[in-house]
Amino acid sequence: METDNKEAKDEINLGGNITLSGFKELDKTTMVVVKKIVGSRTKKITDSYENFENITVKLKQMHGDKKTEKGLFEIHIRVVLGGKQTVSEATGRNLFFILAEAFSKLEKQLQK
Repeated sequence: METDNKEAKDEINLGGNITLSGFKELDKTTMVVVKKIVGSRTKKITDSYENFENITVKLKQMHGDKKTEKGLFEIHIRVVLGGKQTVSEATGRNLFFILAEAFSKLEKQLQK
């Protein structure tokens, strides 16, 4: 139960049906860009699908290696449309790129 409580404290709700998890450690400037990407890509989905219920975007930061000094980011997106869940994920060093990549993968899956 302790991990559930920690995860709940790490959630940010945007507009009621968008949840960000794992993003609290990011600086304010990065968060502004993340929120714009998530908001615009979610709007695209809600405009395309009448049965949109909610979307959750989770960020997991991995430890970097000594050569690059940059860590890896892992993004998991889960969207619920009419009770059916669709998930997508991406991993990489550029947070904005993998966020866009995960949304692109999600949109392709929804079109099937």
